Amino acid sequence: MFNLSSSDGKDPHHGHAKGIKRLADMGPDDAEAGILTVARHFCATFACPESQSWSHALTIAQERFADQGGTALGMAVFDMVQALRMSRQAGFHFSDPLCLNCRLRVTRDEQNLIGLVQALRRGRQSDVAAHAMILCEGNDTAPLIAAAVRLICRLPRPVEV
Repeated sequence: MFNLSSSDGKDPHHGHAKGIKRLADMGPDDAEAGILTVARHFCATFACPESQSWSHALTIAQERFADQGGTALGMAVFDMVQALRMSRQAGFHFSDPLCLNCRLRVTRDEQNLIGLVQALRRGRQSDVAAHAMILCEGNDTAPLIAAAVRLICRLPRPVEV
């Protein structure tokens, strides 16, 4: 189950929920921020199938990741989201990718997803294991990590500052 979180104050359960951070505070590079956006649209499709948000996900992947084979990269994000779905019992909370305010914030679940991608891209294996374990709620992490590795193999190396 995927749960849409709102940070615009309209949803009393998620408007100012504990653990929501600003996306900028996570330090994602353009590729990581793009992956999150694409993943959010896939999550929105599962939360609200009639939204057909998957089409936004693929369009954004094509636009943001043209040099990395946009559609294929979008499908790699989809595979990672699917592996995440299969590993969890509880819902995955994500911010509304169409809300101008909400998309600047990351839920705790999204923080771990970004953390997983960042750790894989930077070779921090202990962080990979920790983020995956939290995301998978203690269940088998291998499918999620494998899908995330296939995804990051399509990305340029991060620029360390």
